[in-house]
Amino acid sequence: MDAARAMLEQLMGPGRDEKEKDKTKAKEKFKHASVCKSFLVGFCPLDAAYLGGKRQFRTCEQLHSELMKDQFEAHPEKEKLKRDYEVKGIYDFERAVRDCEGRITTEKSRILEEWGKVKPIDRLAPEIKSKVAEMKAQSLASMHLAEKLVNNFNETRRLMKEADELTKKATALEEAECEKVKNAPPEEQVCEVCAACYMGSPEADEAHKKMNIHNVYQAIRDRLEQLREIEKELEAEKEKKDKERNEKEQAEREKEKEDGRARDRSRSGKDKSRSRKEGSRSRRDKSGSRRDKSGSRRDKSRSRRDGSKSRRDRSKSRRKGKEKQGRGRDSRDRRDRDKSRGRGRGDKDRRETRNRSRRR
Repeated sequence: MDAARAMLEQLMGPGRDEKEKDKTKAKEKFKHASVCKSFLVGFCPLDAAYLGGKRQFRTCEQLHSELMKDQFEAHPEKEKLKRDYEVKGIYDFERAVRDCEGRITTEKSRILEEWGKVKPIDRLAPEIKSKVAEMKAQSLASMHLAEKLVNNFNETRRLMKEADELTKKATALEEAECEKVKNAPPEEQVCEVCAACYMGSPEADEAHKKMNIHNVYQAIRDRLEQLREIEKELEAEKEKKDKERNEKEQAEREKEKEDGRARDRSRSGKDKSRSRKEGSRSRRDKSGSRRDKSGSRRDKSRSRRDGSKSRRDRSKSRRKGKEKQGRGRDSRDRRDRDKSRGRGRGDKDRRETRNRSRRR
């Protein structure tokens, strides 16, 4: 049942039973957490076709769907998402390589330990062993033949000497070859790519490179190098953006400082101008106060002059009054005199008039 469900999800994508009302979301099912992002941007190292189920690696439990890959390839933001997915997928590749490196170290230790237990004579090449054994057999045969030739002393001596020389030669060859193999590397080798072990011969090396596990690890290592380069590029871009942002912020701070200094200079200039104005105003005030004092003195002088003038006017008015009074008395006197003259003239006239009337 689970296998059938997984197959349906690979064919139809996650949430196959749900109807998406939003067409945009329906085209972005590849963003679902159940979809393997490493598979979308290349391959997943834990796929069954690679390390999944091999060397104690569990097969990736996320969805590896070609339909989701097609959706991803058709998405307008594919390039941006691709770089994000590639960086996030580095962990699985590093884990696979790290496990392989650990296996390589373990196999090398095992080989060295086993090689150290092997005696030098047992490390000799088969052809050397065969040659030494042949020389020893010839020596033994010469000795047996010499024992049979009892009556022929010279031949027996020659055969014994030959057997002794063959034994010495075999021993010397064996010792020389053992000395050579004491520091010789182990015959068994470990591949630095896939951690596979093989006997150290060019033929064996070429044969193991044709194995699937070697090709898988080679692909994983190559892909990891690519992903690390991409990560470096992203870090360089981030550093560049951070640097540009910091430079921009620094420029803005410098501008703010310069604007602040300009405002301070302007404020100080205004303060100086204000102080000059206040100084000028104070001088004007002092001048005004002096003018006010001078004006008050002038007013006082004027008031004194006015007072003296008023006194003069009063004295003039008194004189004029006296003069008027004198003139009035004079005029009254004159009128009185005139009246008195007038009465006398009138009485005379009336007398003359009466006399004229009488004569008539």
